[in-house]
Amino acid sequence: MRHTLLTLAAAIVAPVSGCGDSHSDKTPPAPVYVAGKFDPNDREFKKQVEARLAEQKKEESIREEASWFGNTGLAEDAERELPRYLRRELGHLLSQPGSLKAKDLVYLGAFTEGAETVRYWQINYGSPKPKFAYIVSGPNDRQFTGWGNRTPPK
Repeated sequence: MRHTLLTLAAAIVAPVSGCGDSHSDKTPPAPVYVAGKFDPNDREFKKQVEARLAEQKKEESIREEASWFGNTGLAEDAERELPRYLRRELGHLLSQPGSLKAKDLVYLGAFTEGAETVRYWQINYGSPKPKFAYIVSGPNDRQFTGWGNRTPPK
């Protein structure tokens, strides 16, 4: 629970602290405390964390549609987690107007990079500067997701 609380605190605080990639949309920020000034034992903070967890749980039951689902060679749960992961990184919820949606991602393909297979998506959301999300599959069924610091090969 402590790890979940700290991860959620980061998701609540990051949008106002300048963390993550910036974007120019008008999405209202998630409920936040001033960066660096939150008390995880504060009743109001706990209330906001509980509300955020409830929204995220509700979001997991929503089945988004996008043309790339089922076409990447990944398990369906890995594909469906990618837009959720990006929304958490951006401090968004699916229920918020203007939040990132699965259809805002364009699957670019799978590329072999060393011993890993990297699947890339272009993020068509926010700033006009190209941004990319990726899922890396490595040896021993190791897999991780990221965005912003890799670009697909030319």
